[in-house]
Amino acid sequence: MIIGEPTDSLSECEPGCTECRMSWREFTPNVVEATCMDTREFKYNKKCPNKKKWKNEKCNAEGHCVQSYPHGDPDKMRSKEASCRTVPDALVNYDNDDFQFSKKKCKSKNGLCGFGCEKNEVCRNSFLREDDLKWKGASAMCRCGPKKL
Repeated sequence: MIIGEPTDSLSECEPGCTECRMSWREFTPNVVEATCMDTREFKYNKKCPNKKKWKNEKCNAEGHCVQSYPHGDPDKMRSKEASCRTVPDALVNYDNDDFQFSKKKCKSKNGLCGFGCEKNEVCRNSFLREDDLKWKGASAMCRCGPKKL
């Protein structure tokens, strides 16, 4: 199997996939399919690409390309596996009721806030209510949330 570029969208692979790429067999190069290359959970930080260190080669054409590292890696953003990746839809497409938002605001360039917030929103740290690890979970990041809590 030959692995190619990232697919247009992370959603072209099965739910839970965190790296979706085009693939084909050596002798049937015209039969291209989406293949999930990674299903690990990641922590997400700031918008990519930025600076020379953070390239977007693992990001899909659609979606939010953000600095990331494997959740639980003690080296965090200095991890050998830190890279820009597309944030899965489950962490982006949400209803504010799905998240617990902090009263404390985040810097507007962090997390998904780097892509801009609406006028009636402010950048806050948050996590998915279903995430048992809460603030230490993979879903915790800065997102645009309600101005008043």
